[in-house]
Amino acid sequence: MALLGGLRGCAVTCDEVGCGIVPMDRADETWREAAGRLCCALAAEADAVVRVTAGLPQYIKGERPCI
Repeated sequence: MALLGGLRGCAVTCDEVGCGIVPMDRADETWREAAGRLCCALAAEADAVVRVTAGLPQYIKGERPCI
């Protein structure tokens, strides 16, 4: 929670880590699970969440800005 409070007003990016083959190495699987949980916690607290694939934004949470 301390991390979340320090990120107010910031944009956070993350690579997709939940798709694909589950790692066989336990340490890699643990990292993948922790990264996914962190992204979920950040998204829950965020004003907006946008997933970008091939340069195309998909607005998951929040308003699309007028540009």
